[in-house]
Amino acid sequence: MHHMIDQIDTLIARSIENTITPAEQAQLDNWLQEDVANRQYFETLKNTWLFAGKSNPNYTPDTIHNWERFQQRVAEQGTTPQPRFVITYRNIFRVAAALIVLAGATLLYLLFFTQYDTTVLTAVGEKKQITLPDGTAVFMNQGSSIEYAPGFSGAERTVRLQGEAFFEVTQQAAKPFVVLTSISKTKVLGTSFDIKAYDGQAVEIAVLSGKVAFSDKKGKESPVTLATGHKAILQSGQNIRQIPIADPNFMAWKENRLLFQDTPLSTVIGTLESYFNVDITVITPEVLTYKYTGSFDAPRLEETLNAICTSANLTWTKEKDQYKISTKIP
Repeated sequence: MHHMIDQIDTLIARSIENTITPAEQAQLDNWLQEDVANRQYFETLKNTWLFAGKSNPNYTPDTIHNWERFQQRVAEQGTTPQPRFVITYRNIFRVAAALIVLAGATLLYLLFFTQYDTTVLTAVGEKKQITLPDGTAVFMNQGSSIEYAPGFSGAERTVRLQGEAFFEVTQQAAKPFVVLTSISKTKVLGTSFDIKAYDGQAVEIAVLSGKVAFSDKKGKESPVTLATGHKAILQSGQNIRQIPIADPNFMAWKENRLLFQDTPLSTVIGTLESYFNVDITVITPEVLTYKYTGSFDAPRLEETLNAICTSANLTWTKEKDQYKISTKIP
C-alpha cells in the first residue's frame, strides 16, 4: 500500500510540473478513475502546490536535503525519467513545500480516506447485532449506520454513528474507544451505553455501566463525565444537558419490552411513536393526563393500543399510516 502511494505521489508531482510521460499519464488517469477519494487527493495536492508557488520567493528554507533524498528514493524505485525541475531559489521552496505536503497528504490519505472503510447499515424496521474488531458488541437500532476501520488501526478505536446503537465496549486501557456523531464525541475505556444520533435530532447518550466523557465534537465545551444511570443531551448550537435516566423504556428498542408505571398517557403515546416509528394523534386532549400501568413483551402496536384504550375507556382508529385515539362515543 505504501509503495503504491509513493508511486502515485511521484506521478502526481510530475503531472503538476508537466514532466510526466504519456504512459505515466495513462497510469495516473486510471488511478483517478478508480475512486472519487483518489481525485480528491489529487486536487488537494495540486491546490497546495499552486499555493506554495505564491509564497515569498526570497524565503530559503533548509529543505534542499529533503528534496535530494526524495530524488534518491525515486531513483531507487527505478522510475524514469527523473523529474526535470529547474532548481532556482523560487522553485526550491515550491518543491520543498510540495514535498512536505505530499508526505503529509499521504498520511492524511491513509488516515482519512481509508480509515472508515467498513460500514454496517440497518434499514427501517431492521435491528442488527455486530461485533467490532476489538470484541466490542454493538446492537444497532433501525435506520442506523456504523463506520469503522478493520483492526482499529491508530491510537484510538474510533467509530462513526448515525442513528442509534447500544455499545458494550471491551476494555483496552491503552486504546480508548471513541464514538463520533455529526456533533458529538464520546470517549470511553470499557463500559456500556446507548447513543441516539439521528439526523436533525438532538444527540442523546445514556450510560448503563462505567463512565464516559461526552463532548461537543467542535471542542467548544470541556467533556462532561457521565456515570452509570445518567444521560446527556446535546442539541446543535447549545450546551450539554446532563440528567438522571428516568424513562424505563429508553432501552425498549433493544430489550423488546415496554414498561409503564403510573405513566401519563402523553408519555405513553410518545414512547409508542418512538418504538413503533408511527404517528399517533389524540383527538381528545383531556385524556392525556390519564395514567397507565402495564408491561408488554415483544409488543405489537395494535395489541398494545387495544390494551391501553380498553383500560382507559378509549378507542383508536387508523387512517392510512395515521393512528388516532379518542374517547368512546356514549
